[in-house]
Amino acid sequence: MMKEEFEALIGYKVSDQVYKEVEYVYNYDDYFTSKRQIADYFLLVDYNGIHALYLELGTKLEWDAEKRCIVRKEVA
Repeated sequence: MMKEEFEALIGYKVSDQVYKEVEYVYNYDDYFTSKRQIADYFLLVDYNGIHALYLELGTKLEWDAEKRCIVRKEVA
């Protein structure tokens, strides 16, 4: 999703940092399956809710150098 698409869905502009976190959550949280769904969630919980998910996901994901992609950490 492009920043402009997201802004059109929510009805106003956001900073690049806010969009970076929205995009990260949208791409790596299995709950969000559509652009509309992440936009509606953002409107419901505002940036603070997205930021909390962003921080939580950051602790659950890691770079896999062999596969050259981000993967979920294995929980022991």
